[in-house]
Amino acid sequence: MNSEDNSATHNYFIEYTKPTEEDLRRVFTNEELKELCLKTKCKIDIWRWNAVNDYRILFTQSGRFQRWSEQDRLRMLAKAVNTMKPSVLYDEEEIAKTRKRNGNFN
Repeated sequence: MNSEDNSATHNYFIEYTKPTEEDLRRVFTNEELKELCLKTKCKIDIWRWNAVNDYRILFTQSGRFQRWSEQDRLRMLAKAVNTMKPSVLYDEEEIAKTRKRNGNFN
C-alpha cells in the first residue's frame, strides 16, 4: 500500500469512529458502562508523576548512572524511591489542574 491508500483508510476510520450528537446524548445503563470500560482501551502516560522515572532522569543528568552497572543502577533507584516514599512527591492540586487542563477528569 502506498501513502495515499494509508491516508484514505486512516481518514475513513477517523470519520467512522467520530461520535455523533446522538452518541453524546445517550444515557448508558450500568451494564453497558461496565462492558465499555472492560473493552475500551485507554492511554496512560506512565512517565508522568512517576518517582522512579524522575530519579532516573535526575541521576542521568548528574552523571551518576554512567559509572555504575545495571544492577547498581536499579539498587540506587530503589533506595531513592524508598527513602522518599513517606514524603509527598507530587502536589494533589497540581495533578488535578494538569488533569483538568489535559481533559483527564479521573
